[in-house]
Amino acid sequence: MSRGLFRRSTAGGIRPIEIGRALIREIDANRTVDMKSRRVVPNVFVVRLNPDDHGSLSDLESALVTELVEAAKEYAKEEGYHLRGPVSVDRKSTRLNSSHLVISYAV
Repeated sequence: MSRGLFRRSTAGGIRPIEIGRALIREIDANRTVDMKSRRVVPNVFVVRLNPDDHGSLSDLESALVTELVEAAKEYAKEEGYHLRGPVSVDRKSTRLNSSHLVISYAV
């Protein structure tokens, strides 16, 4: 499991598009090649946000998670990446500075 730290450059909290872009960066940054020469990428993600950002996105929880899962699957397919299982995304609140997010992943 690894973690990436991303920070939004302007005030106002994290926007869903920024989470999506960070997720795609994590996919690209953490691809590996398996014994069958397939490019394997993470398929289980946890997005950690500070409590304020987490709360501001709570109304979008279901739609946001669905969109992130679909974006990850579509991107993996477009790039020819192999997923070892279903894609899942979970959001958690944690102690971070405002407008920061951490994405943890697993294959």
